[in-house]
Amino acid sequence: MFIFTPFVGWLISIAVAIAVGDGFAGVGMMMLLLPTFFIIGLILTLIGVFKKSVVTQQKD
Repeated sequence: MFIFTPFVGWLISIAVAIAVGDGFAGVGMMMLLLPTFFIIGLILTLIGVFKKSVVTQQKD
């Protein structure tokens, strides 16, 4: 999460900045994307850790 989030946010922000032609648009996108992706990743991680897993065995 700490490696993936800034990298993906940077890639998307640079693409937006190039498409729009304004560096401030890229900075704005990065300011929006980094916390959003981090919170989404944190929630998914916590769901994965605390989700109760039920394993059943089939009898032959």
